[in-house]
Amino acid sequence: FLKENRILNSAELDLVFINIEEILQVQQDFLQELKSNPQRQAVNIFLDHCDNDWKEYGKFFRGFTTSTETRLRIKSTNSEFKRVMIQFSLDDCLITPIQRIPRYGLLFQAMIAENRKAGNQDCTL
Repeated sequence: FLKENRILNSAELDLVFINIEEILQVQQDFLQELKSNPQRQAVNIFLDHCDNDWKEYGKFFRGFTTSTETRLRIKSTNSEFKRVMIQFSLDDCLITPIQRIPRYGLLFQAMIAENRKAGNQDCTL
């Protein structure tokens, strides 16, 4: 949309969205494996993906400051981009990958607590 409507050029798109398509693919692969292996513990599937797939998050983290600076710069000179940022809450969408990894830790802690509450005192994920 942004490229087709000439709101951003290719270089700006790369700076703004970093590797968001690769992160989407990581999440889709992770979800697919969770669905196809319900007998495996989620944390083990997560750890299997850590070695390769989750490195995409590192790339995103490293590029996030530049992405933010680029969005601010473009927004100040491009009213159409500013409109799109507001309409689609672009800043909120782009912070999601930054927030995702810590949420997994919280999820696993909650799963352990629930298992212990259910009587499985030796529960480890």
